[in-house]
Amino acid sequence: MIVYQNTKNAFIDDVVSNNIENIIHEYFQNTIGYSTSNSEINSWRNSMQYMSNILLDPDIPNDSGVVIEYQIQQTSKRIDFILTGENENKVSHAILIELKQWSEAKISDKDGIVSTFVGKRVREVSHPSY
Repeated sequence: MIVYQNTKNAFIDDVVSNNIENIIHEYFQNTIGYSTSNSEINSWRNSMQYMSNILLDPDIPNDSGVVIEYQIQQTSKRIDFILTGENENKVSHAILIELKQWSEAKISDKDGIVSTFVGKRVREVSHPSY
């Protein structure tokens, strides 16, 4: 299930409109069928600004696809951001991006676990490599 899908140019326009978090939230409610927390809405506002800045790179084609909040079938897990497109040989590619609101994180001795400040203290949290 996909919450938001558009081209690179349309995504950048949605971000420039200063309304991207509301656009995603509306799609979220219509697609998933319920609302989400204010912290997730704020994270969309913050993260999508950064992603828009990255996509301003002229080497990324304007018709590249942008997918936000792709829900993996038969799970409750979602992929935050996917960039899709074709190379010069017309071979399809997708880049999966996990967005975090962390200001810093430290590697731990445990596989797929980092230490970061979340929930008012430093915690070990899952950071899986898909």
